Amino acid sequence: MLSHSRPFARRSRRLRKSSANRSIRAFRPTLEALEARWLLSGDSLEPNDSFVQATDLGTGSQLVQNLTIDPAGDVDFFRWQASSDGTLRTDVLFTHTDNGDIDLQVYDALHNLLGRSNSNTDNESASVPVLTGQTYFVHIFGATGTVINLDYELNLVEIAPDAAEPNDSVATATPVASSGQTFTGLTIHRPDNDDFLDRK
Repeated sequence: MLSHSRPFARRSRRLRKSSANRSIRAFRPTLEALEARWLLSGDSLEPNDSFVQATDLGTGSQLVQNLTIDPAGDVDFFRWQASSDGTLRTDVLFTHTDNGDIDLQVYDALHNLLGRSNSNTDNESASVPVLTGQTYFVHIFGATGTVINLDYELNLVEIAPDAAEPNDSVATATPVASSGQTFTGLTIHRPDNDDFLDRK
């Protein structure tokens, strides 16, 4: 009997070891490839989703970069004040096919709509007359409720009267001293603005 017990014991140990190995293999972790995803979040000027929350841009011409319409349904409001009687040209710069179509509206201080741009191509632009010291609002939003735009720029250009104003008539024409005189920095600051020069 003793001569047969040892081989049996060895076989039992081998069986237990083999069973343990099978158990380890059964719970061995596997790696799966995960699809790439963007972590979406608003830009640094959020929250600015209403007239009350509008980001204050102060006054004068300026360029604001790294803006987003994110997540879908997001809107951006900006507040701006005119430093002179003239024109505010508002440009929204973006690539339509890469970042989604967004539109533009400009309002006065009482939230009356003054201008808008809603094309189906890259960029939007609207120009409105402005008065010194008055507040205006710029509203940027997706063309549809599903649009997400992760990169657009807001360019505000204040077109102010030039140094030769007022010269909107023959009676107020700016005198030109000689044929070689050069004027720089001239503007047509309003749609109805005319500039007259009078060579003596």
